[in-house]
Amino acid sequence: MPNSSYTFTQVLNGTGSFSKDGDTQFSQGVSEMQGYLKKIGYDISDPAGRFQTSTYDAVCGFQEEWGMGKGDGIAGQWTIQRLNVSRQSEYYTVYGKPITGMNTDNILKGIYKDDINLLARIIYAESGTKGTDTEIRNDIKGIGWVLRNRYQNAEEGGTGYCLPATKYPNASMWARIVAFPNQYSTCNSEAAMKPKRGVGATLSTVAGPRWKNAVDIAKVIYEKYWPQVDGYLVQGETILDARCSATDQMNQCAWRQYTGWLKTGNVSPSVDVITFSKTAGVTNVICTWVKAAN
Repeated sequence: MPNSSYTFTQVLNGTGSFSKDGDTQFSQGVSEMQGYLKKIGYDISDPAGRFQTSTYDAVCGFQEEWGMGKGDGIAGQWTIQRLNVSRQSEYYTVYGKPITGMNTDNILKGIYKDDINLLARIIYAESGTKGTDTEIRNDIKGIGWVLRNRYQNAEEGGTGYCLPATKYPNASMWARIVAFPNQYSTCNSEAAMKPKRGVGATLSTVAGPRWKNAVDIAKVIYEKYWPQVDGYLVQGETILDARCSATDQMNQCAWRQYTGWLKTGNVSPSVDVITFSKTAGVTNVICTWVKAAN
């Protein structure tokens, strides 16, 4: 049947579908669908109401975002239901819209003005995809903690993980941290440019847990708060089964750094130390320094 045979609401409720094969004339339903796809970041150059190549590509991209493989390009009830909730959520209309050409050079040029969006993309791309929802959430919190730690260090005059504003005057401090050499290689990754915002989501949750947590943690650290991070308690160089929470303004470092500072007395013995995993040597550590260790 031609696309013009159905309205957006009819397809939403389970009657008919929109497709490239059904493109015979203007369709008000397709026009409405195109508007919502544009609202959440998809570029469509086809005439309004005509389901042609760019509309097909956008539908496939959206379906892929929600976990439908590469998508089939047919906008039936499954697709339209998810588009209808996505177009009403800031996790799609504000954050994570598909982009191209993102890399450290463009970041340092100040092209990406929305720091929360930039942080969310990097946190998402850096985070793992395996493990339970709780483990993924803690991983995301840990990445946010590291970024927040580096921001505070830069505010206090440190230069260890923040490029100079004098050299990159158009870039924000967050951008100069994210683009620091050999730190966040995901700056130019497909995951950062085109996060799969709907993978793992339902019609009620709308945003997938990995993407939602990335955005939420980006907001927290941008406002200069600290993520609530839980981890395994550490005594000396032994990782215990017991878990505890980090407190504000503790410092994150690699296991090797931690053990070195432990031997030199730079780690405070009066504050709990935690790790993100139980694998010594590869895990990151959150601890408190007696003095800044360089």
